Amino acid sequence: MAKSNAERQKLYPINLSKNKSKFEQMRQKSRIRDNIRRQNLKGDSLERLQRSNGKQFSSYKNRQSFGKAVKRVIQSLPQDTHKRVTVVRHIVQELNAIPKTVTQHQHQQRSLQSN
Repeated sequence: MAKSNAERQKLYPINLSKNKSKFEQMRQKSRIRDNIRRQNLKGDSLERLQRSNGKQFSSYKNRQSFGKAVKRVIQSLPQDTHKRVTVVRHIVQELNAIPKTVTQHQHQQRSLQSN
């Protein structure tokens, strides 16, 4: 009995994996085809590709360990919200994430009233 197109499509990767040389040729052709497609991208699709490739890599391997580190830092901060803000702002300024704020105090000179 003849196979339908769907059955042939299901068997194609299985048969390719048996023959390594054909499998490598198929991968090479696919790689070339994808590179050409990426070079010809324009507009929104190019922006989408750049956004997905430009993700920042975290120094943490998974989200759970990052969340645990954040939780430890937050728990070690003072309870007073003003003190928390001051400590966090100082740490961020020390790490050069934001510019250091320079506050200039204005001194008011009072004169004594003369009678």
